[in-house]
Amino acid sequence: MGIESIVNGVKAIGRIPLKVVDGYASQVAGAVGGISFSQIPGFISHYTQRLGGHATEAAKHVADYTRIAADNGVDLARYIADHVGSGVDTIMATGAKIKSDLLRSEYLTSAYDSIRNADIIQKPIEFVTNFDYDIAVGALKDFVPNVPLSVEGAVYAAVGIGVGWGAYKLATRGIPGAIGFVGRKIRGR
Repeated sequence: MGIESIVNGVKAIGRIPLKVVDGYASQVAGAVGGISFSQIPGFISHYTQRLGGHATEAAKHVADYTRIAADNGVDLARYIADHVGSGVDTIMATGAKIKSDLLRSEYLTSAYDSIRNADIIQKPIEFVTNFDYDIAVGALKDFVPNVPLSVEGAVYAAVGIGVGWGAYKLATRGIPGAIGFVGRKIRGR
């Protein structure tokens, strides 16, 4: 038995703990991904509830404006136009605010309906499409991570496990392998 075979044997023994650590690390990465992704449906639900509250409040304001306009014998469009075209800065600013509130109410109601009525595949797309930063910040402040017990939570968890595991494998094998491949090509080997 030569010195070379002893060195190779020691190297092989040294790799065993690294393989064990690598195996555990990839499992941990998958678990972290699964747990993280499983929170997405809960956060979207929390965001949607908060969005619905904002939409209801905005619709109440528009209903108040509509009632005030009707009490003065005009429809809301005319009421806004009278304010905006008044020539008095403070009244014009009020007209602009009413118009802004009307547009905001329409946006919030549409966003709420789009997210609430979306299926499991479409929901994250609708969430991103209709994302409102201020509402999301408010939802995040009150959000408490949970253990999802729904099919949707299980699907997200499964995707998260795959993403976490895949990201770990890419970071530990894909990127170093690509760098080594490029390095060998540059050196001409």
